[in-house]
Amino acid sequence: HFLPEYLKNCLFIGRHYGISLVCITQRPGQLNKNILAQSLHVFVGQLHEKNDLRVVSDFINIPQEKIINLEKFNFFHFSPGKEIRKIKINPEK
Repeated sequence: HFLPEYLKNCLFIGRHYGISLVCITQRPGQLNKNILAQSLHVFVGQLHEKNDLRVVSDFINIPQEKIINLEKFNFFHFSPGKEIRKIKINPEK
């Protein structure tokens, strides 16, 4: 959950300097909450760990069962103020 000062600065004031971040994790329950709070786009794949499910489900307001039952290469896309949509990627392209 530790957030180094340089990353904190990038998250909170980086946009004023044209800085964008891409953060990727297999364990969203272990992310510092500020990373999710500052995110404009969150892509969620299938999860099974209890804490990860709770954090993501609460954050994007979607039932845990839907996250558990996502098929391979399917994701939920969350963006604040927009409707959550389900997307599928084609890994062969």
